[in-house]
Amino acid sequence: MINPVARRVGIPGKKGVQWGEHLCAFFNTKTDLLNLVVPYIKAGLEDNEFCLWITEDNMEQEAMEALQHVLPEAPHCASRNQLEILSASQWYFSGGRFDAGKSFKNWAARGRAAEANGFVGARTTGSPFWLQSEQDWHQFLMYEQAVHESIETERVISLCTYPVGICSAQNMIGTFASHHAVLMQHGGTWGDAWQCLEIRGRHGTA
Repeated sequence: MINPVARRVGIPGKKGVQWGEHLCAFFNTKTDLLNLVVPYIKAGLEDNEFCLWITEDNMEQEAMEALQHVLPEAPHCASRNQLEILSASQWYFSGGRFDAGKSFKNWAARGRAAEANGFVGARTTGSPFWLQSEQDWHQFLMYEQAVHESIETERVISLCTYPVGICSAQNMIGTFASHHAVLMQHGGTWGDAWQCLEIRGRHGTA
């Protein structure tokens, strides 16, 4: 990792992370997703990070309202270009089809722009709810691997959120290789019920 100083991750039950960490989580419901991502984004905004949240289509307003409920200044963060909330169609399918290379370049550009705009780094999250075929999964996991290989040298933290309903056991396991840690909900609550299965990255840390 490029910096040993821990960053607040915001997720209850998950300790601080370092720059360059690539996390993934599996969720069941939209409520679970919001309970996970809202505190994650809130912590980043409060700590002067640029935050990018890629949502399910037509969920952008709901995401902003959920964030504003715990952080009233969230719209101001958006107006000062510290926060972007985009739909999956805007981010992954801006050219009409998923392009792993283009999506990666867009992701990397956001990280570089964050520091240029005076933020200490970038924090991103997105949910590939649209994955269906094995070809979809193959292309997306190639994108995840590209992110994973580059993130360790960047002032970026990334959280990928996968709906359990779209994941076969094989595809779920396939995500492990391209993330430093896998978060899963334990029991019926979040909070301290989070369990973190640490997957060793290239540097032997999670």
